[in-house]
Amino acid sequence: MLKIANKYIKLYETTVQETKAFVEIWKSREEYIEKQRNTYEKYLKNEGVETHVKIKLYLSLISNPYLLGVYESLKKEDWKLLNDTLYQYGRHRVLTKSGNGYDQSGEFWEVMDCMACNDIEALEKSYPEELGLSSNGYPAFVIASNLLYVLWYHKDEYEKEVISKAKKMLKQKKSLWEKAIVSFLIALCEENMEEASIQLNQVCVASRRNDRHKLYKCFCSEAHGLYNIARSVLPKGLFEQLKIPEDEAFIKEFAIWQKKESYLKGELFINYPDELDFMNKILKLPLPECCLCTPYSNSKKKYRDHEQMNKDLANSFIYK
Repeated sequence: MLKIANKYIKLYETTVQETKAFVEIWKSREEYIEKQRNTYEKYLKNEGVETHVKIKLYLSLISNPYLLGVYESLKKEDWKLLNDTLYQYGRHRVLTKSGNGYDQSGEFWEVMDCMACNDIEALEKSYPEELGLSSNGYPAFVIASNLLYVLWYHKDEYEKEVISKAKKMLKQKKSLWEKAIVSFLIALCEENMEEASIQLNQVCVASRRNDRHKLYKCFCSEAHGLYNIARSVLPKGLFEQLKIPEDEAFIKEFAIWQKKESYLKGELFINYPDELDFMNKILKLPLPECCLCTPYSNSKKKYRDHEQMNKDLANSFIYK
């Protein structure tokens, strides 16, 4: 058994027995589904709710089964199941995202997770080319978003400016994890595969310092997302020079499986039964494209227009 699998399984099985685990996990799929059915009976049974409201209720009240999926995947060493788990996790997170006072940069973390299973639609809907560079958000993710934008859409005219700002950020007091992500993206822009390899491994190492439950620290899905971004933007010869991280939080076997399967995008790993089928339909909808608004007359700052995006999602449900 892989070291990461042994570590995660033991931690999961210990945590699931705790009365106050402070994280949503379940002993089995059956228990997970039963909990969601209880939620349905209590809060979601009302048939008279408008579609866009119903979608928001389901996305906010139905629990994301990510940690259970990772547990099952590692226990079986089933990499298709892990790929599907990441797909469902990412879709649920992107669709649940509400207005956070940021522009498109507010979706950077979710996009890393989505790209761990090669969900290119999630990246391109979160960062439409026509939105241009990000300017309003958490500084490290504004920088990372703009580096990603330059790489993904080959915006050479912005590269010098974006890299310059990114290197200035590296001199500031930021977390090691944020610096590793930005350094990795800079290295991709500069086609420095030796540095990119070092920084991708550092993303895994530094991820354990993030303030989140220990279960999320075992497997660095974000590093897998960055690795797949590199594969998508680099010429094949350059990408082959990028070393797979040695850190245990990166699952080499999973990356090898993805290559063998031609970087297959995932699908839902849990299909909701019977009365919960509405959740399946939501998660299978085309993602709404990120759009921005300037809601304040005294400011030119742009924000994610989550209300419009929710309407677009509901409309795609109606006309699907």
